[in-house]
Amino acid sequence: FPYVPVKIRAIPEPGFRFAHWSDGNESQEREIDVQNISALSAFFEPASLESTSIVISEINYNSASESGSDDWVELYNHSDDWADISLWTFKDSDNSNGFTFPYNTLIEPNGALALCKDMDRFLMRYSEDRDVIGNMNFGFSSRGESLSLYDNRSNLIDWVPYGVSAPWPDSANTKDRSIVLIDPAADNSLAENWIFSEFAEGSPGEHNYTVSVATGVMNQE
Repeated sequence: FPYVPVKIRAIPEPGFRFAHWSDGNESQEREIDVQNISALSAFFEPASLESTSIVISEINYNSASESGSDDWVELYNHSDDWADISLWTFKDSDNSNGFTFPYNTLIEPNGALALCKDMDRFLMRYSEDRDVIGNMNFGFSSRGESLSLYDNRSNLIDWVPYGVSAPWPDSANTKDRSIVLIDPAADNSLAENWIFSEFAEGSPGEHNYTVSVATGVMNQE
């Protein structure tokens, strides 16, 4: 057969960037001869993060039942200044899903904001005053996925590739528990820095961090 070039392109998921092909080629888009290449894989790496005080600090993907709060995520501002996240976008592994924060969305110093899928269910579950916004038009996978936060210039701010089994907190026998970052300064892309919340369905939009340096154990207040 005559040589017929095939053009291919590596497309990263949110939170990643193309690194190289398995044959060492570093062009994200290229032409290949399928007669001479039997297998080819694309390799990706986490995209660099813009420096910011905002982190994904708690994730609820496993509500117990219809009476639960449904999916939500908490964003924490670990600084002494107000943070303006107007027109920032939160996404899951499906790049077609996204929630864009409206104008005048602020997070108080050392405070948190919850973003929920269903505001009605959320408010039925949490009767106390919470800083919360919604509704997302998508939920989180019970099998694990990547969650990403972008600023209003599409710079990647934060990225968490959460899992549901070891080394991540194992949800096989656990319902009604969110996972929470042990320290807002910790690398939240690493499983070792996440634990189950001590509260049923977590503490969205309200907790302060107090971490014991000696034990690494987090207390939620």
